[in-house]
Amino acid sequence: MGQGDDIVNVVELIEHLDRAANPISWSGTVLKSASSSHCYLFPETEVVREKLVLKKYHIELIQFHTMASFPFRFRIDTDRLFLLFALQGGIKFSTDEGY
Repeated sequence: MGQGDDIVNVVELIEHLDRAANPISWSGTVLKSASSSHCYLFPETEVVREKLVLKKYHIELIQFHTMASFPFRFRIDTDRLFLLFALQGGIKFSTDEGY
């Protein structure tokens, strides 16, 4: 969502906020010791991205609050372990080739 990030926004970004200065009301889940916390505003969608780095472990919490389907791309350059949860709605995954 920013330069050098793994998330590539497909929809035009309206605004990027530092979440520490702009708390959100829709999420009670936070990484309390996050080294960075950002909120990205898109048409009909808010994305919160928090990162916590502990020595060799990188923990990232990405939350979507959306009223419509929201396409985005996530670039993966190395092997990673993902834990994915959908509390409401659905998620669809595919490769660049459509698989």
